[in-house]
Order: sequence, then C-alpha cells, then structure tokens
Amino acid sequence: MSPRMTMVCLSALMTAQIPVAVVRDSSDRLQISLVTGAARYESKHFGCSGELLSAYPVDVTSTGARVDYWPGNGSVRISGAGGRIGEHSPDRGAEDIAGPYGGIQLAWEGRSVGLGAGFTRISGEDGLSLPSGYLRIGDLNGVHFQADMLPPSESLGITGWCRVGVGFDKGPLAPGYMVGLSFLPFSYSEQVEPRVFGDFHFPVSRRVDILARGQFGPGECRMQWAAGGGLRLNVGALPLDDRR
Repeated sequence: MSPRMTMVCLSALMTAQIPVAVVRDSSDRLQISLVTGAARYESKHFGCSGELLSAYPVDVTSTGARVDYWPGNGSVRISGAGGRIGEHSPDRGAEDIAGPYGGIQLAWEGRSVGLGAGFTRISGEDGLSLPSGYLRIGDLNGVHFQADMLPPSESLGITGWCRVGVGFDKGPLAPGYMVGLSFLPFSYSEQVEPRVFGDFHFPVSRRVDILARGQFGPGECRMQWAAGGGLRLNVGALPLDDRR
C-alpha cells in the first residue's frame, strides 16, 4: 500500500464515529426545598337546617422545608417535610391547627406509575396523626394524573391537604407544573369546599429551581386564597432520565 493510501485509511479510522459505552451515574440523588407563604380562609358555622350562622376570616402563614432522597438514583423515593403553621382569626375556635407539623412518605416512582404511603402529624388542640398517600398514572417526565393526600409538604398551611390534578414533568431540568382541585383543611368548615390550585417550578440552573404555588376558591363572604414561593436545590446526581 502506498504512503498516500495509508494516510487516507488512518484518517478515515480516526474520524469514524465509534460507539462509546455510556456510564449511568448511580450516585444518590437529593432535593431540598424551602417554601414560605400566606393564606386567607373562612371559618364557617352552620345551623341545624344548613343556614350560615357566621363566617370569620382566618389568616394563615406557613413556612417549612422538604427533603426528597433517591438511594442510588433509583425508583425508590423517601420524602420528609416539616414546618410551622400560624393562624389568626376573630373566631378563636378556628385556630386549631397552629404549631409545628411534619410528615414522611415512602414512594416508588416507575416510568408510568407512582405509588406512595406514609403519615403526617399536625398540631392543634387535639393534634392529628393521619395517613398520607400518593398516586401517579402517566409519564413521570410528561403528562400524568396525580392524587395526593396529606403529602410531605414544605407549606402544608397554604396547600390543599387532598389534591387531584394533572401534572407535567417532575424533573428539575425543565419547567413543570401540577394543576387541579384541592380540598381541606377541613377544620374551618363543615362542608367540602374544592379550590383550584397550581404548583409550578422553573429551573434557573441545573441545580436550582424557583417554586411558586397557590390556590383560590369562593367563600361565603370573601374569596379564599393562598400563595407561596421558595427554592429547590438539586444535590448529588441528576435524574437518570433528565440528563442533557
């Protein structure tokens, strides 16, 4: 083979696209979220015939933190949250969930289905220890249906204790949301009062997301609303399905 032909063959080999094995990072994944917010609800009392007797405003504040941990960056998620709820109302009987709260949940996050269970402890006159649940049907990083009951929350005082809705993209590397109907806190009314809610996250870098959430619904004498915001830090490995 001539020297010229040899150089041509070597050049072709060097520029060929040779498949390279991709090593998936199995390091632990961790998210830390901090949220604060405020809300105004109504404390309502009804007569024996269902007539409204009174409707007092209840001003609520809520601040807390949440940690989500994926061992080995796998499908198992361990979540814990805690914070404090503040209440103020002319109706002293309405101030019955003020104080610290906390919860923990163990979940399995498959590509098309997610399931979780745990418990949440809420302060107040009697104190409440209630089970929590989580169900997702649909693509984890696409459109999906989701239902939550008392999930570990950084802002339990300003989010619905039970929620059903549609979500899109739960990963930290793209904007995402969940919107739907929220129910409770049940301590302010003897009637079920659904509200419209929205949770949103917006990435500002590969490691930091801005969180925004709120809910609103009609009341007897005033609009009921809640709003809050915060930050989420993505520590350790990034989601295997979301790396760029």
